[in-house]
Amino acid sequence: MSFTRISYQYRDADNFKTGATLFLQGLISDETKERMRAHCNNDDGQEHFIPGQVGLQDLQDSFVTPSKWMEDRDHPWHELEMIEDVHVDTLPKGTATLEVTAEEFAQSFLATSWDDDWKPEFYDDMKSRNISDDELGLDF
Repeated sequence: MSFTRISYQYRDADNFKTGATLFLQGLISDETKERMRAHCNNDDGQEHFIPGQVGLQDLQDSFVTPSKWMEDRDHPWHELEMIEDVHVDTLPKGTATLEVTAEEFAQSFLATSWDDDWKPEFYDDMKSRNISDDELGLDF
């Protein structure tokens, strides 16, 4: 079977990172992959997009340590790390997948206008957490 693997990561202003990988059934053509990369916000040489706008998980709240939304450190943008073809008989149990095909996902991605003001669904919860800078590891 053929799948498309997409890997992306969130990096906050303090360079703390967390990532995710998922698989889509089917393949995305090389031309469409290039169009997807070009469609990203490329201000700093990295390919940035907002996963929540295209049905993927926003990762700001997926760090191992406790976290809270801090306006001066957090943002909606994630780095698109990899879009690659994978050919396997079956995916390992528990592998993250989406219900849409790779081509459907690609078309949705290309049709999306990125919203700088996007807030993930867990924004209010993260914003209201009472966690000290010490607990966040920001005591530098």
